[in-house]
Amino acid sequence: MARWGLTPELVARPFPEIWEENWPALRLYMRCNDQWRCGMGGPYALDMTVPLALMARMGLSDDDFDELYDDITTMARTALEVMAENRD
Repeated sequence: MARWGLTPELVARPFPEIWEENWPALRLYMRCNDQWRCGMGGPYALDMTVPLALMARMGLSDDDFDELYDDITTMARTALEVMAENRD
């Protein structure tokens, strides 16, 4: 955990309120949260192969697909920023 910038305090923080419209992105992100590409310095990207495969099966319109993709990539980028801030 520590080598990826995660601390017990960071992990134990209270879960924030999730707005209804963000639940689909959060559920998808949580299903794929173990799909990080990692190097010597820790995670550097979320492997989007799995989220894209799952999204393809959801029957989304083009606009909904694009919005969900943007949401997932934003969540991954933010997670990487938090992990980098907390890395030794």
